[in-house]
Amino acid sequence: MALAVISGSLPTGFIGNNNDSYGITANAAIFESGYCGANENNDPVTSNNGSYNYNRDVRWEITENGGKIGQTNKPAYTLVIKGSGAIADFESNTFCPWYQYAENITDVVILDGVTSIGKNAFSNSEHENGHFDNLRIVCIGKDVRKIDKSAFEDCTKLSYIWVEDENTLISNNTWNVYKG
Repeated sequence: MALAVISGSLPTGFIGNNNDSYGITANAAIFESGYCGANENNDPVTSNNGSYNYNRDVRWEITENGGKIGQTNKPAYTLVIKGSGAIADFESNTFCPWYQYAENITDVVILDGVTSIGKNAFSNSEHENGHFDNLRIVCIGKDVRKIDKSAFEDCTKLSYIWVEDENTLISNNTWNVYKG
């Protein structure tokens, strides 16, 4: 499937197509959340032992979005990143705080206020242990100004990137990050 980069106002409520078993539902119940902001030195996260001092101005939340993963009964999840500032860089995707949910994440929404998407944040690279196999839709808010080249590496099912109209850096086709 080809990657479509769509510019426009970020949709509210549902994004995607429930018939394809993925989508983003507004106001879904949050069942896991935490912090993911880069610290003041912009140090990369180098382990998942809880020792990294995340900037608490950037937060992540996981919700079930009503879809299913392929032919399975596994629930599909939406990951929402919100707040003010940069998402941390991760030396490995296994160090992302949402990693334990990665194989169920079909949609990522990065809200206004988030300024950059860090290294390996959603990488599906085999040398990075895969697991972001089902990521299909990414919505990017108006304030993102930097996307690390490995942020979405090898996300071969990623088919839609929705960019907020006001994000001129990305909506002017200056973004060349996806290499699926």
